[in-house]
Amino acid sequence: MAFLVPMLKTVHQARFAWLFLGLCGLLGGGLAIHAARLQTPTHDEYWHLPIGLAIWQSGKFDQDRINPPLVRLWAAVPLVVQGVPVSFDGPERESDYGDALLRAAGDRTARRYYALGRGMLLVLWGLGALLLAGISWRLFGPLAAGLGFVLWMTDPNLLAHGGLVTHDVPAAVAFLALTGGLLALLRQPSLKTAALAGLLLGLAQLVKFTAVIYYPLILLGWIGVLPWTRFRHWKQQTGLVAVMLGVSLLVINAGYLFQGSGTPLGEYPFRSARLLGLQQALSLIARVPLLLPSDYVMGLDQLFAFMQEPQPVYLAGSWSLTGFPEYYVYCWLYKTPHLQQVLSLSGMWLLLRHFRSTPEARWLLLLTLPVFLVVAITASLSANQLGYRYLLPVYPFPMLWGVGGWGLQGRKLGEARESQLVVLVAVLSVFSLRHHPNHLAYFNELAGGPANGRFLLVDSNLDWGQSLHELAADLEASEMELTGLAYFGSYPPSAVNLNVPAPPAGSPQPGKYAISLNFLQGRPHVLRDAQGTWRAVNIDEFGYFRFFEPVRIVGASIALFDLTEQDIRDYQTAVRRLRQ
Repeated sequence: MAFLVPMLKTVHQARFAWLFLGLCGLLGGGLAIHAARLQTPTHDEYWHLPIGLAIWQSGKFDQDRINPPLVRLWAAVPLVVQGVPVSFDGPERESDYGDALLRAAGDRTARRYYALGRGMLLVLWGLGALLLAGISWRLFGPLAAGLGFVLWMTDPNLLAHGGLVTHDVPAAVAFLALTGGLLALLRQPSLKTAALAGLLLGLAQLVKFTAVIYYPLILLGWIGVLPWTRFRHWKQQTGLVAVMLGVSLLVINAGYLFQGSGTPLGEYPFRSARLLGLQQALSLIARVPLLLPSDYVMGLDQLFAFMQEPQPVYLAGSWSLTGFPEYYVYCWLYKTPHLQQVLSLSGMWLLLRHFRSTPEARWLLLLTLPVFLVVAITASLSANQLGYRYLLPVYPFPMLWGVGGWGLQGRKLGEARESQLVVLVAVLSVFSLRHHPNHLAYFNELAGGPANGRFLLVDSNLDWGQSLHELAADLEASEMELTGLAYFGSYPPSAVNLNVPAPPAGSPQPGKYAISLNFLQGRPHVLRDAQGTWRAVNIDEFGYFRFFEPVRIVGASIALFDLTEQDIRDYQTAVRRLRQ
């Protein structure tokens, strides 16, 4: 955190700009807290929070290995402090953990628990803004820091996911912190900075498995500089890298309480092709103890196996089971605020102009560009493209490039012009918050806003089950009684007294229906029926609703339909014409 000190020491300068930044932070924080209290626990966080509580209770980490434990443990701290009385007896699927918490607490109290867990995650979201500003200040000065703080606080994607009990924004914060730690190690190589970088590297592994990419990149970077290093410096660098990796290994083991550490590689029942191949390639040392917790290793295996499985991916009207190489490019085009796009691209150009003359520009690109490219390319080649959120761990890096370039350019402007630029960006950035509280469904202006989002992207880009309680309130206010409900989410509709069956499969019937936009666009998945049990939803099972115009869309994610006998006749006539 040492890189935050210069920023704090000079707050007295450009007071008006700092006051404006403070108001911007209060606005972003207030909106984040309001959305966290208002919206239904989303698809994955329904079990993330209670699994965190289950880990605290049992001291075991095998409930859902595909995600490391640190974020869940952090989110569940308020529940542990309050002594929430819930027992988890042999859940068969992840959602059973959420069901157990809901049964024990009831809807109103359970929502309060989720709001408390979300509050813990918002602390990390706020820390991310400070880290981005601190790194920017350390490298490029106050203009870069001010711009970075504004961009973070007003970004709808970070605002949406920062208030959820999920791992994506915490991973972005961890990647920023690790960038700061590696920067300190590069600028002042010592045992202290190596140990700090190792601590942050280990913590990043406990936040999200995406951080594992740092290990090969660090080793490649170390090998790359060896030919250009004298022997004395080579020994020092090797020692510092060893300290960093050793400390990170210790942190990972401590995070899992050293459980299963030392299990030989040959004894793991891997399922993923990647780790099975590694196991076979290293068969000669299969009996050598692996100094990693067994749940960490099996979590990586589950993640790699999941990435192998075909997933239904939607992009601009087309479905694919193998994904789209251009998927995340379009996510950036559709869901990133235009101001941020302009600042990032122009700032990157300015940064490259100063690349040879400014060591800070070289350090930043060295520490962030390889990580960004590996994450982005890996995600683009994967079939598991279920949302822009998979790029959130590296989402702040283009922000850093943008504010870094403008920070270098701003040295020619003077303090007054710098302050004016920060205020101008802050005013323009607030425009992207106008869809509050529906930040999860944010789409920028050229994409047509949230109203047009379902024609471009689905899943966590748009509809992650966040609007169930808003739907219940809307139906009560309008005195509309549903005939059928197809809700994309883990939270049981029966908890909000929506005990209605699913709509007819494949063909419409008269009645009043609520359809999650994912299902409206044809997403295959599962849903809970009126009894709360799960059933499969086939691809385009409710796609016939696209023929009709919704009465309104609740929470930018659930469409309401009122189908009459005449509507059904019109539909049948249209179908007959298509078949002729």
